Amino acid sequence: MRKLLPYTALFIISLPIIVQFVASASIPKTDLSNHYEQAFKMPDEIHVAHALYYFSVRIYDVILPNASPVSVNVFSMITFMSPLLLLLYALLKRSAKGQLRDSAIAGLAICLFLMAPIYFFADNRYMTGYVNSMVWHSPTYHALRLFIVPVSLLALRAVDGSAHRDRAERAFWTLLTAGLLSLATFAKPSYTIALLPGCCLFALCRVWIRQPVDWSMLLLGIVLPGAVMLGLQYLVNFGNGDDGIQFGVILSARFHVESTWQIPFRIILSLAFPLSVYLLYFSESRKHTYLNLSWLICMLGLFFMYFFNVTGWRSNHAVFNWTAYSAAFALMYASTQFLMEKYSAARRRPIQVTEAMRRPVSLRPILVATMFGLHVGCGIVYYFQFLSYPG
Repeated sequence: MRKLLPYTALFIISLPIIVQFVASASIPKTDLSNHYEQAFKMPDEIHVAHALYYFSVRIYDVILPNASPVSVNVFSMITFMSPLLLLLYALLKRSAKGQLRDSAIAGLAICLFLMAPIYFFADNRYMTGYVNSMVWHSPTYHALRLFIVPVSLLALRAVDGSAHRDRAERAFWTLLTAGLLSLATFAKPSYTIALLPGCCLFALCRVWIRQPVDWSMLLLGIVLPGAVMLGLQYLVNFGNGDDGIQFGVILSARFHVESTWQIPFRIILSLAFPLSVYLLYFSESRKHTYLNLSWLICMLGLFFMYFFNVTGWRSNHAVFNWTAYSAAFALMYASTQFLMEKYSAARRRPIQVTEAMRRPVSLRPILVATMFGLHVGCGIVYYFQFLSYPG
């Protein structure tokens, strides 16, 4: 029972955060209310890219026939958001290897859950123009966020060539990867758009330097289901010929920034924490497979964000921004896990007291912690700003 206490506490903490968010965002003509209405137009109007959230709404509407739209949305968001917080805690606890207190790990999980770009100027309440790993107004993004980190870790297992004891174990991990990736793409295809080319490029790089790749898991667990899901969603969303996808420089960013010179500054402010981790610990981070994979996927996400857009009535919706947002969330977690593993290894390594006393105080952890704290602080401010004016 004692082991379940942190999970119970985190679940309870998540409830008021979610309830306040849903209550404030349930006013007419917001994304939450619009998507809620769209859910009841299925199957006449099928939007595959958003279907997982839609299905959750329809299921809770059947289970709770007399519930209000706000109540249905509360239960739907709890289904996606509360497990994410518990999952972040469980994964960070595994990386800590018993070297950090449960309360500290729980605090880090909450910080990852809430953190946002370091923003000093924003054109609107949605912080478009920044690479925001936590976007409150979109229920479909919250459905996707639950799957981003586990899918990224399973992708690591494929490109890293992790050994399996037998065929049965390889089949299990392959099927699990294909299933979670399909659900993630069913929730919102954004992360898969960057994950597929990212994994393929990373695998080719590993082959070039003669390192192993689990090709069967990569092809059957990631490439095949991801390509099929993306292909089906493209046919449904763009098959009628009214809309399409176009390539060009800062196509969508022009709708959300006052001038193009702001773009590189906003990218740096959005990714200040992972940038500080990678640069300040470069000798170690450049050898960390998961961190490098996450950075490659994030760079591809930024490429899609600034060089692709959809045409038609959604041209100003910045559809490909979500690819960068989701990849940034995976990168935030990967950077935190890297630090957790480094801290855990240092705590387990015996060091003579006299030797530790002779070492100069390093500014690296202070700078990294400062960047992390700024992201978290801006995330908290962003949450309360959204509550005050969500529409």
